[in-house]
Amino acid sequence: MNGSFFLLPKSKRWLYTLVSASLAGGIVTALLGTQPQTTAQTPDLLIPSNLQIAIDPTHRIAQDPNLLQTIKASLEQVPNAFRNRRMWWEWGRLDGIPVALRVNSNSAKPGLKADIGGPRKSQDFLGQGALPLMAYAVVTSEGLGIFVQNTSTQPINLRLSTPLSAGIYRIERLSTIIPPQVALRTIAEQNPPGLELHWLQGVILKRAGIVEKRDRLASGELAIYRFTDERSALRQALSDAFEGLHQFAKQRPSAANRLRHILYEGSADYHRLLNASDSEECIQSLRAASLIVGQAQSLCRNYRIDNVIPAGLGETLEDALGRVADSISVIGTVLLGIAPDMTVLPPLDQNPMNQSQVYQVQLALSNGGLHTISLVKLGMLLDKMSANFQCNPADAAVFPNLAPGQAVVANFTLHALPMASTPPSDYPAEVIYTAGGGPIRVTLGLNTE
Repeated sequence: MNGSFFLLPKSKRWLYTLVSASLAGGIVTALLGTQPQTTAQTPDLLIPSNLQIAIDPTHRIAQDPNLLQTIKASLEQVPNAFRNRRMWWEWGRLDGIPVALRVNSNSAKPGLKADIGGPRKSQDFLGQGALPLMAYAVVTSEGLGIFVQNTSTQPINLRLSTPLSAGIYRIERLSTIIPPQVALRTIAEQNPPGLELHWLQGVILKRAGIVEKRDRLASGELAIYRFTDERSALRQALSDAFEGLHQFAKQRPSAANRLRHILYEGSADYHRLLNASDSEECIQSLRAASLIVGQAQSLCRNYRIDNVIPAGLGETLEDALGRVADSISVIGTVLLGIAPDMTVLPPLDQNPMNQSQVYQVQLALSNGGLHTISLVKLGMLLDKMSANFQCNPADAAVFPNLAPGQAVVANFTLHALPMASTPPSDYPAEVIYTAGGGPIRVTLGLNTE
C-alpha cells in the first residue's frame, strides 16, 4: 500500500493569505486559509530574520545582466538530481519583463548592517554585503514569477506582497537547498536536500487588490514563486479553440459546426466558472464544463485520426482544447481549496554513474475547502517519465474520498535502469479527483510544455 490518509494538524491546517481590495472608497480585507507550506527544518536556536518583499508589477525596469548571471550561477548549484537550469528558468518564467521590488526588514539582526531594529528600507543595507537574500521578479502574459534565495546562514520569515488585477490565481512554490548548506544538512540528516513543488492556497479577486503570502526559507534555500491568472488562461484557450474551429470551417463546415455546437453547450458553465467567487458557484459548473470539453476533445481526436481535419490544424485545435480542459481543472481546484504537493528525495549517493540510484517521490493532496471530494488518485505519469527509470508501484494510489481538513499521501520509488547515466529531467505526476460528479485532473512537474 503506497498511500496514507491523515487529518491536517490544527496547528498547521491554516496559514493565511491577506487580500485587500478597494471597495466604494474603502478597504475590504479578508483572510483566506492556505495550505501548509513545507520548508526545510532549521535548528530552533537560529533566530530568523523577518523580511518583506513588495513587488510592483506595473513598474517595469531594465534587465540587470549581473543579477541574471548570479541567478543562473545559483541554479547551477542546485543538487545534481535537479540540475536542469533551463527547466527551472522556464518554470519560473524568468525570461519575462523585470519589475521593481523592495526588500524591507522588520527585525534586528546582527547580519543586517545599519539595521537597528526598526523598519528599515532595503537601501539601508544594500551594497554592504548584508542583504540576506537575493530577489528578482518578472511579469509575463501568464502572470508573475519571483525568484528568492536565502544567502544567509539563518532562516528567514518571508512575506511576499504584490498588487494583482482581478482574476483567479494559482500560486505555486518550487524550492530546494543549495551549497554550502547542502553539505551541512546532508551530514546532519544523512540525506541530501530534496525538491519541493507546492500549490499554495489560490486567490480569487473580484477586483484588483493586494495579495500577501507568508513563507519561511531555510539557510541556503532557493525558491521560485509563480502566480498564474487562470481566468485569463481559460479565456485565451477558448479564444484559440474557436479560432481553430473558424479555420476548420473553411474546409469542412459541417464537421466544424458539429464540434462548435458541442463547445457552445458549455458557454453558461464557462461564464459561471470565470466569474465564480467561491466553491458554491464553482461546484455547479465544474462537472458540466469538464464533460463538455472532454466530449469535444474526443470528437476532435477522432477527426484527426480519420483525416477529417488536416494534421497540423488538428494538433493545434487539440492543444487548445487541452488547455481549456486544464484551465477548468485548475480553476476548480483553486476555488475548491484543494492543494496538491510533490516532494522528491534524490539518492544519498548523487554520483550519476551509480547504477543503483533510487529516487523517492511523495505526492500529497490536502483539502482546505468546504466540500468533500471523491475518487482521489495520486500517481506518476509513466508515459512522460524518462525511459531509463522504472516506477514502483506503477499504479496510482486511490482513496475513496477526502473531506475538508483532511490530506492523503502516496509514495513512489523511481529506480534507475542499467543504462541510466543522468538523473531524470522531470518527475511528472498527476492528481485526479471527482467534484460535483465530474472528473478533475491536475498535473505536476517542471516541464512547462
